[in-house]
Amino acid sequence: MGQAKLRQQMQAASATVPKDRIASAVRAAVDTSAGHAGTCLHQAVIGLRVLKRYGLDATLVAGDLRRPLGDGYQHTYTREDNRISVRSGAFHAWLFCPATQEVIDFAAWEAPARMEAEAGTPWPGPRPTYLWATEATLRRQGFAVRPDADATATVRRWMAWASERAALDRREAAVFSRFGDATFVAAGEARAIAALEEPA
Repeated sequence: MGQAKLRQQMQAASATVPKDRIASAVRAAVDTSAGHAGTCLHQAVIGLRVLKRYGLDATLVAGDLRRPLGDGYQHTYTREDNRISVRSGAFHAWLFCPATQEVIDFAAWEAPARMEAEAGTPWPGPRPTYLWATEATLRRQGFAVRPDADATATVRRWMAWASERAALDRREAAVFSRFGDATFVAAGEARAIAALEEPA
């Protein structure tokens, strides 16, 4: 299939997927088990699996996705030295759809919720529940998307571990239980059990 045709199909898929419903289901499935602390990676991977069922191809990305706080300030996920560190948790994970050039962040709600819970102060910037827009659109809104190749490679390796696949399968089943897809839920549970029984 030609690139132009593929791009057309992906754009059509992106335009028709129930974005609000998917974002809400992904958040609920992960948030109920992990609270407000660092669930962006699992939300991204679960979202990736869900989008594939709608015919939308996306890739997992890690790095820094800076958010506007007002007066020219931005929230960053980097360390104090402005560096990404996957091992210390100083990174963010989201999805990127190459065909539509869209950035998809199902965990956009998390930073404001965590800041308010930990610091007890209101989040000063915009607080979308999720992001789904081109990088150019986000840049105009004050965001800065900064993928990091090393961080992306590391988190992709993590998500290939059997224990991670088991947790993701359970959460994937929880997402589709909200969609009423009983067949898929049963399949997800079966995959979770199989993954748990695999040698580490």
